[in-house]
Amino acid sequence: MRYGVAMLTVIAWGLWFGGMGALFLFVSYLFVTDRKIAVLAAPRMFAVFETYQLIVAAVALVGAAAWRLLSPGRAAITFIFMMLALSAIGTIVSALAIRPPLERLRIEGQTTSPQFERLHKLSERLYSAQAMALLVAGVVMPVALAPPRRARTAPATAEPTAPPGEPADRVA
Repeated sequence: MRYGVAMLTVIAWGLWFGGMGALFLFVSYLFVTDRKIAVLAAPRMFAVFETYQLIVAAVALVGAAAWRLLSPGRAAITFIFMMLALSAIGTIVSALAIRPPLERLRIEGQTTSPQFERLHKLSERLYSAQAMALLVAGVVMPVALAPPRRARTAPATAEPTAPPGEPADRVA
């Protein structure tokens, strides 16, 4: 079970982080190559990614929470959960407070207004912070996936030793 939820978490994280990287790449490329199409396509891409992101964030968080519950004493898993939660908070803030007003201003043709510029910069910073939190979570995943270290114990058949104060080669 622990292996299953660990893999679920890793896959959800990979889809989330990879999707975010792809979104950055595609939107940037569109603006460089064809600004007219980019202005039309980018808002739609962000809207679709927002829904996708909310789904994979939920799966990643549930998976990380279950993984943590099934693996007591694993600080790395707790840290991964915290990084995923921070990124998920960014997703929620963007979905509720940033993208809707940006979209409204875009529809009203106010893409050069100071308010649009401020919200756009805030959105860029938030997406960058989310990507950084996801990157950090991914860097820690190999540590969390490693088998737990067990304390070294004495061998079951230890060599007999002489009692304290008696020579070891004493013959009876």
